[in-house]
Amino acid sequence: MLDIKKAFDKINHYKLFTSPVKAGLPLCIVAIVVEWYSKLFVAVKWNSQLSYWFPVRSGVRQGSVLSPSLFSIFMNIIIVN
Repeated sequence: MLDIKKAFDKINHYKLFTSPVKAGLPLCIVAIVVEWYSKLFVAVKWNSQLSYWFPVRSGVRQGSVLSPSLFSIFMNIIIVN
């Protein structure tokens, strides 16, 4: 049994994007996803104070319809190896 509850948040983006390439997805599609993820910035709100914005370099986007597919491709490469 494999417990992967927190794996969504911890996948390195570089490894996440090399998996679809290894799986044979067209580079133009992977490039679009990489561009989309490169613009992901977040800030933390604590007691009504907002932190500086910083880039997210790991994890898949929560709530995205594409995230389960990306995660599945990534995990399939790991399982096959």
